[in-house]
Amino acid sequence: IVLNSRCNMRHLIRNIYCMDKGVVMLALVVLSLLCAVYKFLFQSKKFNNSLVGAAFALCVAMALGPSILTRFADAYTRELALEPFRSIKLYFHTGYEEWLRVLVMNMAMFYPLGCAFACFNKQIKTKPWMFFCFSFLLSVAIETVQYIFSLGVSETDDVIFNTLGAVLGYLITFLFYKMFEKSAKGNTKVEN
Repeated sequence: IVLNSRCNMRHLIRNIYCMDKGVVMLALVVLSLLCAVYKFLFQSKKFNNSLVGAAFALCVAMALGPSILTRFADAYTRELALEPFRSIKLYFHTGYEEWLRVLVMNMAMFYPLGCAFACFNKQIKTKPWMFFCFSFLLSVAIETVQYIFSLGVSETDDVIFNTLGAVLGYLITFLFYKMFEKSAKGNTKVEN
């Protein structure tokens, strides 16, 4: 039963991975927009932090799924790729689109973490830089586990673009929220 659910998860992840890069990026922007609307509407509600905390935990699990939980150990896949921006260099050298897909998907995997973090109430005392460090360390931990258990190639690019995805998720969601907040304040002044 565990193997079957693991295979189903692998199939789902493969289907998402094969989606058009533009569709994935559009979906991420829509996610930011929805998160910003949620924060705008429910920021003062007491249940908000509990709900967002659960969503944040789900996002962590979603990041672990494709990178660790659905992979099988293989003695031939223990490899380190420590050259920063290797994927970008390979794309420009070969023109092979798959290198760009890898970058987009690495950002997409951590993007929801940033969206969820941006939705926490102001009472949460965690600063954005602490969240960015958490995202970086989570990505390093994933790559370390992949290397130790031969679950794939451990790459510096994965750490860079996972962290960048989390940062972009936070920033874009935060900017949408600020736009809604500014618009609401402008509408309040006009009514008065």
